[in-house]
Amino acid sequence: MEKITLTPKEKAEQLVNKMLNNTTILVGSRLIAKEQAIIVVDEILDLNYPAETLEDLDDHLTYWDLVIDEIKKL
Repeated sequence: MEKITLTPKEKAEQLVNKMLNNTTILVGSRLIAKEQAIIVVDEILDLNYPAETLEDLDDHLTYWDLVIDEIKKL
């Protein structure tokens, strides 16, 4: 299992920046990019995560919940 190396805040910034790079510069582009990044995280959470233990699953879910919180703060 791959170990997560970015903090939730760093991952949030990375996702929003990737979405901004794919968004035509429009009024509200940052808001659109944030919404798209949250959609990406929601899709990740919908995947069948292959956790070896309940603690691993909890860590996975907690991490991505924190990423969503950080996206909303940007």
